[in-house]
Amino acid sequence: MGHDTGASYTPEYVKAVVESAGRTQMMQPNDGCWPGGYKSCWPDAPDDSWFAYNANDARPKFRATIEQIDEMYMVTEKWLPLITIPYYRKTIVRRMLTYPDSGRPVYNWVRLGRKLREDRRTVKRWYEDGIRHLTDRLNQCSA
Repeated sequence: MGHDTGASYTPEYVKAVVESAGRTQMMQPNDGCWPGGYKSCWPDAPDDSWFAYNANDARPKFRATIEQIDEMYMVTEKWLPLITIPYYRKTIVRRMLTYPDSGRPVYNWVRLGRKLREDRRTVKRWYEDGIRHLTDRLNQCSA
């Protein structure tokens, strides 16, 4: 999702790119803190009951393309630091994480509100205001 340098950003575009970057983040392998990953001589334990009873069925693997990883890097390393209000940034960072298979956010509004110790309506307003704040900052930087 490249963007022309002369055009202005819209909140809808920024929101779509941020959510796409969060989906890409969730696609990344999480093998542990060492390059070789965690080692064990025990067999792999199923992580949920569905997988335990359907061990022969492999879950689909989602792998990100190079373009998606570049977009994720752009959002996480260049866009998110532009958000100067901490609760806007915390809300956007948590809400942008979406499951790659369903597209459903990891944090719904109620769960995100509990995490930030605020009402769900307040957190939703922070997210929308944060997207507008980020859009304004991006338009200032591109001008």
